[in-house]
Amino acid sequence: MSATRRFGGSENRFVLGETVDDWGGKSLGLMKLSQFTNVPPGFAVSTDAYSSFLEEEEIDLSWIPETEQNPESVSAEVSAVFEEASLPYDVQQEVEEELQRLDMPVAARSSAVDEDGDDSSLAGVMESELHLSGVGEVLDGIKNVYMSRFCPEGIRYRQNQGLDEVGGVGVTVLEMVQPQAGGVMFTTRPSNPERMGIEAGKAPWDVVEPDEEGGVTDFYKVAKEDVPYAEGVVNYEHDNRDGGESVMTDEQLTQVTRIGQDIERSFDNEMDVEFAIDKETGEVYALQARPITEDINYEPEFELSDVEDDQVIANGEYFRNPGRHELPVVVLTDSNPMEGYRPHSAFERPNEEFDDGYVIASEHMNSNIINDAENARAIAASEGHSSSHAATIAGDYGLTLIGNLDSNPEEELQTGDEVVVEYNGRDGFMYEPR
Repeated sequence: MSATRRFGGSENRFVLGETVDDWGGKSLGLMKLSQFTNVPPGFAVSTDAYSSFLEEEEIDLSWIPETEQNPESVSAEVSAVFEEASLPYDVQQEVEEELQRLDMPVAARSSAVDEDGDDSSLAGVMESELHLSGVGEVLDGIKNVYMSRFCPEGIRYRQNQGLDEVGGVGVTVLEMVQPQAGGVMFTTRPSNPERMGIEAGKAPWDVVEPDEEGGVTDFYKVAKEDVPYAEGVVNYEHDNRDGGESVMTDEQLTQVTRIGQDIERSFDNEMDVEFAIDKETGEVYALQARPITEDINYEPEFELSDVEDDQVIANGEYFRNPGRHELPVVVLTDSNPMEGYRPHSAFERPNEEFDDGYVIASEHMNSNIINDAENARAIAASEGHSSSHAATIAGDYGLTLIGNLDSNPEEELQTGDEVVVEYNGRDGFMYEPR
């Protein structure tokens, strides 16, 4: 099998019968998308190319699942070996040939076999190498993606989820869209399945890796039943965080929703779709599509508790994973992902002290928080948005999440205070038990 496979534009070469084991989750998804909707021109680098890299460079990773080293040490050891290694010559040649037909810059994105799947997303865990120009940069970018499989966050995620710690990795290389706007669409909103949910922002947008906190300004809700019958444009609810005008025209929003509906129908699953709108042509590109990794609740699972007004600490605006948790709270500060949160030690004591579980109260969402908080059962974040990587990781882990709160519980509570978090599949809140 060739080490690469084209997709996008007029160069679609998806072959029926090929699987995620051949190309990884992201690349396989884009190959399928390219059969019926617009995706940026690009190519996939196979998982066989990664296996050949390990074999030719005599890199042995079999020790990793048995080691007692911490993830940081494992990551540093693997990275040191990978940095000195080179991709196989035949892979380099194929990549160089494929790049001749693409416009620069390009991005190299991870496409692991356990990524973007039905049960595990690995959202934002592995690296995306952006704005690459020239063969040398792209080859280095591919190798950096390989290395990122063994970043501390990736190791913790796979350990926590019981996934293969040394499985295959593919790479997705695609032209970077110069966007007027971009965003994420849930073809079915988990907390309101009759509607699509779309979150978008103006350029500069990170295009192939939506910003965890910044960038999203516009929120749209579209009734799913309206989409197939819309003549002209769909009806929608719109909220702009800055009080400004919509970043998409009605016609663009309609096109996005119809693409989302086509994707959900073709994959026979509720999907999380990244998209971008080209600023010159106005064309809408699908950049990624992965299954929503939590159950869709078509009816509330239980009635929310009837509590006194003075018990209520905060009400949520978006949610993940229904549940009711009466537990001590762990208050986390300095969790802003834009400032590089990385204090794994922040949860060492809570993980030992509250071995029956705890609720995190935090200003911001961050996927590393969830990876580190081994005994967390729920999280209440006063900021953030439902399309962030952290929200997706919370869905993977089965954490009950209430986000974008109407108050700041991390400013009112002390670690150890007892709280209750409830989300029933429709609405959710945090309150003081009595």
